[in-house]
Amino acid sequence: MSEKCSIATCERLQHALCHGCKLNFCREHMFEHSLATHLQLNPLIDQTNQLQDVLKGLNHTVAIEPAFKQLELWRQKAHQTVDLYYGAKLQELELYVIR
Repeated sequence: MSEKCSIATCERLQHALCHGCKLNFCREHMFEHSLATHLQLNPLIDQTNQLQDVLKGLNHTVAIEPAFKQLELWRQKAHQTVDLYYGAKLQELELYVIR
């Protein structure tokens, strides 16, 4: 036995399944459902396109410059730490050799 349309007040047999919401609709209600979905989807597509335009317009060099500065500071501190460790170990070795 075929299932009926998912609209509670509709007695017609199902015609199509909406893969988005997983509901079955008769032809008439599938058309209405499809139209409603598209009406909701179009503003979302417009917003996505606007965001894409904004992202394309960003100056990526300016956007990541703080990250480069932070990375350079990390490099300098890391070298300083290695130099301090090297100096300490060099002194230990000199003291060991002198004894």
